[in-house]
Amino acid sequence: MAEVIKIPVQQCVYVAKNNLEKPFQLYLLLKFFYPTGKSKLVRIEKQALLNQLPYKDLRSLNANIERLKEIGWLKQNSVTGYYQILSIHKLREQNDWASRAGIEADFKGVFSIPPILGFAIYTYLYIDFWRKVKRDKSVRLKGRTYHFIPSSSKSFTEFAPIATTGVKALFGISTKKASFLKHEASSGGFISVKKDYEDLPYSYSMIKRLVRSESIVPNVRKIKGKYQLQLIDQILPHKHLIRLKKMPKI
Repeated sequence: MAEVIKIPVQQCVYVAKNNLEKPFQLYLLLKFFYPTGKSKLVRIEKQALLNQLPYKDLRSLNANIERLKEIGWLKQNSVTGYYQILSIHKLREQNDWASRAGIEADFKGVFSIPPILGFAIYTYLYIDFWRKVKRDKSVRLKGRTYHFIPSSSKSFTEFAPIATTGVKALFGISTKKASFLKHEASSGGFISVKKDYEDLPYSYSMIKRLVRSESIVPNVRKIKGKYQLQLIDQILPHKHLIRLKKMPKI
């Protein structure tokens, strides 16, 4: 059995965007069970897979096998009956996943799909945030400009604001799902999330008028007698991404 599997961040995005968590989980399990990339998946082999997965019966397993075939991650030789589990390299070529950003997942990762998806997506955006800071010394998010001095612009040592709306805009993943993946990545110990607030020097009636006029977003809460505007959550990943091999030029 392989010790770790390298997974492209773009594959994680594809899975999250298209709700392919169960087929993805099966794909990873197949990669661990069959490092050579081939199997006939006879009944006894399917039963071994079923023992590892939260499926009720073989019908669920077979349905996800068919889904993997539909998206081109699993192919079956009509003559020999063997299934080919496509390599990450082949999938990158097939889907034009040119980015070299990736993560490593061990066998336990098979059973933590939402956390590793959240880790991949938010860590990628975290790195991208600091890349922009290094270039521009400031980043504008949701109508607010974040300024940083050069000496503090060091990734993986400081929190950075990563918005769920940014996940939606860049990757087409709903804000609800982006929030869920962030929570899962945090609960799984992959990232830390810190809430951020700004004091508002307004009365309750004034805040209501500002919200109605859309002058401020409706994320306002009262803490110790003061009204505060909830800002973008601050993120700090606990692990780095890896760099995948370059794709050959065509």
